[in-house]
Amino acid sequence: FMPLVRMEVNKWYRWRMGLSSIDKTLAFGSDSEQCEFQLLAKDGIYLSAPRQVSVVILSPGNRADIAVRCSKIGREKMNTRSMPLSSNYGGFNPDMQSTFLEVDVVPMVHNLFLPDAEDNNLTT
Repeated sequence: FMPLVRMEVNKWYRWRMGLSSIDKTLAFGSDSEQCEFQLLAKDGIYLSAPRQVSVVILSPGNRADIAVRCSKIGREKMNTRSMPLSSNYGGFNPDMQSTFLEVDVVPMVHNLFLPDAEDNNLTT
């Protein structure tokens, strides 16, 4: 099973994430780097301003609020890397990389409301 999220191109989406682990730290990022991330909050504490990050890192029990925007139409993979806590966030092991989420980036949809002729006939 591979979760699939549908997003419109160049539109910001808010993702609220949590890691339920007792001994693993998780980092994930955009496979082709066509998606960008802005960190909004960690563990419910909001930053004074969004911070651009290339990789989102979660430790056991952490929560993160991030804004995500993808700039290219197509299928994008979000890849994870699991790290032992002692690696000090720098020991990404490419052999541990896996895809945990796919994003289907579609063209922008313009939702214009154009009333039907019937809608113009108001009755009381």
